[in-house]
Amino acid sequence: MSYPTAADCLVALRDLSGKDPTTLRDELDAMLDAVLNAIPPSRRHLDVLETLREPLSRALGTLSLRYSGQPVAPDAPENDTLLKVSSTWGKMADAYSVIAQDTALGNSETTLSLLAQRRTDCLGRAVLEYMRARRVIAPGLWAALHDSLTDAEARGLAYTRAPDPLNPWQAQSAAEAHTTLLLVDLSAPFSRSPREFGQIWQCARHFAPYCRLLPADSDADDGRRAAYGLDLQGDHGLRPIATLSRLDGIRRFDSSQLADQFRAVTTRVRKEQSVAELQLDASVEPEEAVRLLLSLYRPWARGSVGRRFTRRPGSGTVDLTGDWKAIILYVGGKPFTQPSMLSAARSVRSDMRLLTLGERVTDIAEEQPDVAQRAAEHRGYICTQWDILDQSLGGFRLRRSSSAERIAHRELIALRPSDAKAFMLGTVSWVMYREDGTLEAGIQLLEGVPKVVAARSVGLGKGQYDVSFQPAFLLSETPAIKSPATLVLPAGYFQPFRVIEMFDEDLSGLRLLELVNRGADFDQATFETVSVAA
Repeated sequence: MSYPTAADCLVALRDLSGKDPTTLRDELDAMLDAVLNAIPPSRRHLDVLETLREPLSRALGTLSLRYSGQPVAPDAPENDTLLKVSSTWGKMADAYSVIAQDTALGNSETTLSLLAQRRTDCLGRAVLEYMRARRVIAPGLWAALHDSLTDAEARGLAYTRAPDPLNPWQAQSAAEAHTTLLLVDLSAPFSRSPREFGQIWQCARHFAPYCRLLPADSDADDGRRAAYGLDLQGDHGLRPIATLSRLDGIRRFDSSQLADQFRAVTTRVRKEQSVAELQLDASVEPEEAVRLLLSLYRPWARGSVGRRFTRRPGSGTVDLTGDWKAIILYVGGKPFTQPSMLSAARSVRSDMRLLTLGERVTDIAEEQPDVAQRAAEHRGYICTQWDILDQSLGGFRLRRSSSAERIAHRELIALRPSDAKAFMLGTVSWVMYREDGTLEAGIQLLEGVPKVVAARSVGLGKGQYDVSFQPAFLLSETPAIKSPATLVLPAGYFQPFRVIEMFDEDLSGLRLLELVNRGADFDQATFETVSVAA
């Protein structure tokens, strides 16, 4: 098979306009093959790589949009695109490596540091695509990224910066390219929306120069022991130091300089009302950027690995559904209907008071028949069954080998452990597919005992019965953890200080106060009682 020469590639790269991303990716991939099969490679082959790097980044970025919205199963149509995008970045890294290994070129230290940075950056982008697709990183990718760093260290070039027009700093070293991926990994990437994920990638490249990998017996400048460590011989990212079985060859991740940098950047973003410093998209508002930085401060700047509630190994199963109509039926015991102002039939669950994780108070006289289950089956509402991997007071980590119900990131769900009597409300905090098709999900429980209520807005120009009631969930106050009562409403319903009517056996007026949680299909808000004119 014949491949185009370096001169042919450079001519073709002069005119790439009008080509769709798939065609462009295929043509650039063929040019990478030409570099990999050149014996020996020449300086012009490096020119080919440098010229195609920017259009390749754009083409692959466009293709990645096909799978960035939902977790990609191995048998999903988007899986082929994921594999092509990641493998192309890997092939790009191999091409830079081939040129770096050819001593006949007589490369200078400047060129060698560029080759080291480019190889590490490309391997990092291959890892990044699996995170974007909410998939466990393919075996060998983390190891290849670590090998690239250790090779650069052996050459004495790991911390030498090379010009990089694709980087916010316009320059980057191999160590900084490596650290960028470590930071993204620390940001809980499977729990982020596609929009947040892109912003985190930019922020990671911005803050990477302020982090270091130190020997295992080293302390940070401020005397703090680093919470995270990295086994450069392993095939994974950072791990809490306490969980690593050995310290021989382990590096400590030092981010002690980030605290001051976070404070300085946050202050400037607020003062200048601009996100230009972080190279974020123009659509990102300053307050949105500040909220993102605050969410990254603990894992990045403080090295926090603590959890609000301790996890413990779990067993058994849970029934789970993300269908709003099914949630209403399972939680309330009956389908939602427009309430009557004259009377309201009591729900089969209305006299039950449940504590979290299925514990019941002792004043329940007798168990009610499972009317809700029969009504759900009659309407075709079927819960999927998930295995419990571990759990805490705050939620569950679940696994399912195959799922007809594709749960979505940040959607509202109802779930009931096999040893519980009633359903609880939660939200999907993260979703991830493994290579064998197993789906794992993290579920965060919403605090309080849920009860189905009806809500409708009140406003100028609207009569008392001009607006239909919408189903909502009233979550009780939880004094033990200082959690106020909240209302879970359909997405987009919340407006600060909006006055609504709520029907819960009786009609009452509420004023919405603060949004405490916004999911893909719901708003959760605090409220206060107010008087509403009849």
